[in-house]
Amino acid sequence: VSNHKQLILFVAMIPAVKFGCRMLPQIEDVISFFGMMIEIPILWKLAIQIAGLVTTGVSITDEHICVRYCKGMQFHTIITNTDCLVKIEVQQHLWQRWFGTCHVILYFQAEMTKKCKLLTLNYQDVQELFSEFL
Repeated sequence: VSNHKQLILFVAMIPAVKFGCRMLPQIEDVISFFGMMIEIPILWKLAIQIAGLVTTGVSITDEHICVRYCKGMQFHTIITNTDCLVKIEVQQHLWQRWFGTCHVILYFQAEMTKKCKLLTLNYQDVQELFSEFL
């Protein structure tokens, strides 16, 4: 679920719980409890995704590349030789053009091909950073 859908779900739960409490006042405590228990994981995932957007990045020095990104609920860091970088895809949707951002998919060759998707990177920075690879 993307960040905006998580945020909508988080905000929509509040009136849904209040509506449920008004419709069934005899079990108001149960509805409030389960409403809060549903809110906690949504808020946790949203916080992780926002932290992932802030910490996502790429740096290239001499012969090494360092990639930091978040996938699901896990943070990943890859440090490898630039020789292992097999393919780079830059995706820019219509709304990303307005904000000057893009998604970058990096493919690394090791024992198996590893795919890393980096979300919402600055398009100009990507063009400068990967100019020798694109």
